[in-house]
Amino acid sequence: AGATAPEPSTAVIQAALDRKGFGVGLIDGKTGYKTRTALSDFCIASGTSEADAPPALAGTEQSPAFKSYTILTQDLEHVGTAPADWIEASRAPRMACESLLEVLSEKFHASETFIGALNPGVSSWDAVMAGQPVKAPRTSPQAQLPDADRIVIDCSQFRLRAYGPENRLIASFPCSTAANLTKIPPGALFLTSFAANPTYVFDPRNSP
Repeated sequence: AGATAPEPSTAVIQAALDRKGFGVGLIDGKTGYKTRTALSDFCIASGTSEADAPPALAGTEQSPAFKSYTILTQDLEHVGTAPADWIEASRAPRMACESLLEVLSEKFHASETFIGALNPGVSSWDAVMAGQPVKAPRTSPQAQLPDADRIVIDCSQFRLRAYGPENRLIASFPCSTAANLTKIPPGALFLTSFAANPTYVFDPRNSP
């Protein structure tokens, strides 16, 4: 609360890029490196010039950049304290967020500061109850993206890019890589199996 509302036009563009599959990291209303890279990739994918892209991404009444979201009981249940001990953490059914703002930040891909600025009427997030409406970026995808034929990790721009038929760029997201780039396997890698929402088993021997 009390934060100055950021310039809306940048946030509108960031939310639109997110919906179209070109992630900016966290929506925050600021034009940083990740936003510029996402916009550049969107222009390549859509055949739009960087001068024409912002108006094309601007929200309309039919496709607004922000929406009203009602706080759910499940959102409040995600707030808690994570165990400090790794073994205890491995036994927890899920990892808790430290605040409701953190929950909303993950849900809407936006910084906590930005969400706070969108809701100046909320004086205490600790006092927010289920059923209260808040304003948040609209980040739900507008359409189902086509299947990717290949994925390229750009270690210089810290970007994951997905390519579809005819080598067309269809999505782009910021990513992190190993601090020591020599640990990144070079060349082409092939996916041999995939498990949706797998069960992870914690093994301290795998941790430095």
